[in-house]
Amino acid sequence: MIQFPHSPQRDDKGRVISAVDWLGNRFHVGDHVLYSIHHGDTHMMALGEVLQIKAVMRPAKKYRDPEPGEQPDFVNDLADPPIGLVKYTTFYDEVTVRVRTLRTADPYCKGERKGGAWVNPNNITKAQI
Repeated sequence: MIQFPHSPQRDDKGRVISAVDWLGNRFHVGDHVLYSIHHGDTHMMALGEVLQIKAVMRPAKKYRDPEPGEQPDFVNDLADPPIGLVKYTTFYDEVTVRVRTLRTADPYCKGERKGGAWVNPNNITKAQI
């Protein structure tokens, strides 16, 4: 299960217009989302509007079992007996989301924020409003 926004969708100019949250719901720029924000020593839930979605391609190193006749280039010494693996590189999209807070769970926090903030993308969920 993927715990962060993934699978960005781009428009014809290459700008990211949507992504998929950890529950599998696709959210777009302009949609409302729920997320957690820092509040003193704790966190609280907030409702916000997606202003921008940014995606950057990042490399990730992975390991696989060698094919017959292929030499392993990495040895997992922690396994008993040690296992020879082949290291390869794959790419993934690192998605970040800029959100303007509309409402928080704190009754003393009145009104919406003027600008947006880049929030922790791991806890964004599309709001079904």
